[in-house]
Amino acid sequence: AADEERAAAAAEAEPAGAGAATAATDPGVVGRAGAGTAESGRGEAPGEARGGETSAARDPADDPEGQPSRAAVPGPEAAGATPVEEPAGAAALPPGPDGGPAGAAPSAEAQRPDRVRAGGSDAGTGPALRQARDFDFLVTEEESFVDRALANVSWWRVATMLLVLAVGTWAFFAKSPRIRWLSLAVTLGVLGYVNGGFLSVSHITSGIWAGPGVYLRDVPLLLIAAFTVAATLLWGRVFCGFLCPFGALQDFIDRVVPKRLQRELPAAAHDRALYVKYGILGVIVLPALAGSHASFYQYFEPFGTVFFGTESLLFWSIAVGFLLASAVVPRFYCRYACPLGAALAIGSLVSLNRITRVEQCRYCKVCEHACPTGAIRGADIDFKECVRCNLCEVQLLEQRGVCRHDMEAIRPRLVQLRLPGPERRGGSPEGVPMG
Repeated sequence: AADEERAAAAAEAEPAGAGAATAATDPGVVGRAGAGTAESGRGEAPGEARGGETSAARDPADDPEGQPSRAAVPGPEAAGATPVEEPAGAAALPPGPDGGPAGAAPSAEAQRPDRVRAGGSDAGTGPALRQARDFDFLVTEEESFVDRALANVSWWRVATMLLVLAVGTWAFFAKSPRIRWLSLAVTLGVLGYVNGGFLSVSHITSGIWAGPGVYLRDVPLLLIAAFTVAATLLWGRVFCGFLCPFGALQDFIDRVVPKRLQRELPAAAHDRALYVKYGILGVIVLPALAGSHASFYQYFEPFGTVFFGTESLLFWSIAVGFLLASAVVPRFYCRYACPLGAALAIGSLVSLNRITRVEQCRYCKVCEHACPTGAIRGADIDFKECVRCNLCEVQLLEQRGVCRHDMEAIRPRLVQLRLPGPERRGGSPEGVPMG
């Protein structure tokens, strides 16, 4: 029907006796630009066309062979486009897959790499339908988890956290009392009151509830958590001795409170009270492992109350009670009530590097009296209760006790005593130094 319409239009436009050729329109071009026919004649001027369309036909006088050139009439979507001319007498080509003539080079639109054609074959469809089936999809690379974490990170908090970790590591390896007190001051001030990025048992329950993303979304938290886990597996409870702001606060209280006001629990009571913190850890963690989202840690952990503040009289009572107890019994909270310390104590059971002991430690009480957590009994150290505060190691390095003497000089001064041992039949002899 389209071919018949074009033939009729060409017959009407041909002047009588002029012998001019018909200006046939290329169907392939029409397929791209929209339906339309260039016309001249019917009393219309050469620059006019029916329906308001513009004709691009040239005057026959301008053509050396007297054949008017055929031009594509722009459709509604290509208004103002440059007409496409074809040699006279060229055969009409069927439309190609991109809407142009078959065998022709793909159009610039078809060569766009971000152009996605929906559906299957375009055969038998009109240009408007083919155009409607072309969709532009915006290809966006999905933002990675690391990108999101770095986009939200506070680099100031990262810098202060790295400072605390660096000073704490320096103090741990330096074995210097002055550097240790400097580290405790930095931990208390920065992690406690400035950065606020200290670890809590709540981070364990949050990890159980929400998975490792809790740590990965917070870079400063990830730094101190990874450092604490690695240090615990290598050396024991380094976090408790250098990176816990509440532990540092207890050490400063112990330093300012007169020794005459301090007391120690009897050995039997101390040994039993040590397991209270493991029971508290179970009360907090076991419900989380069972799927419960009930929160109990705030009743046993005064960190948030002391460093962030609260309007709850109950929580302040708990915090003040622990601090007063720590003024009487050094590191009372660390010894008997800290659930996070209990978790780290369990991890320290597999620590690779432990405190070195020498033979003189069997006959000396200097380190046992200096230990802030009561973890030393003679030559033995209950390593899960040790917070790696360096006090006993400094005593050994500076030879402040029996270790200042060689064993050859100590043995002649030992007095053999028969003390009750594991076997009640007479016990076993043990030497103690004279004087």
